Amino acid sequence: MIEKFEKEPLFYDYYLTDFTERCSKTCYSSFLYFLVHELKANNPGFTFNQADLDHLRRNTLESTQNAMHYLFNSTDKIERLYPHHIQKTAELINEPAGYSYGYRKTAVAINRSVNFKPADAVQIPSRMMSLLDNYYNVWNQNDLFEREAAFHLSLVRIQPFEDGNKRTAQIITGFNLLQNNCAPILFTEEDKNKYIDFIDNNKIKEFAIFLREKSALEMKYIDELYDKFTLEKVKAR
Repeated sequence: MIEKFEKEPLFYDYYLTDFTERCSKTCYSSFLYFLVHELKANNPGFTFNQADLDHLRRNTLESTQNAMHYLFNSTDKIERLYPHHIQKTAELINEPAGYSYGYRKTAVAINRSVNFKPADAVQIPSRMMSLLDNYYNVWNQNDLFEREAAFHLSLVRIQPFEDGNKRTAQIITGFNLLQNNCAPILFTEEDKNKYIDFIDNNKIKEFAIFLREKSALEMKYIDELYDKFTLEKVKAR
């Protein structure tokens, strides 16, 4: 755990709330982003009822909070990931879209052209077990960020869920980084094309560099947020 979080458990909660809000607002791969940007782009003249859009924003924030709380702040103190942890994270993320717990049972529909083949539904359980085995028993001697890059890209390319694969991978990568005293990562609209290229072409080394840079930026943000948190504590006395 990052030193500031160990010293100030209240700051850890403060940061998680802040991170979750930023994630739900800026994550381009979210269900909300798809509806607001992709759907409108492909259907000229389409408009949202503002009340429905506000409701969707609240649901997106809540589902992200639930997934983050399950992994990052679990009373069970998850030490090692197992398939059910990944499935539960995806279920919580996908709540607004109505997808249930578990791996997909049908072929996946990706709303863009890709140059890789997602796993057939019947292959997913064994592919995910193999992925976790590689993560803990094969790649554990690798550079931390290369290990996370390989895990992240492999998970997304398997496409184990009907939706939310990139969001699930991002949150789990953040969890893994925190377990190793590094800041989690937050992908935004500006990262979209680069991130998609990493996935499509399985650029593990390049993605590892990117993750390292994003984690370092987030660590700077944590330091700045800690100053704000400390100042608010002083004012509240």
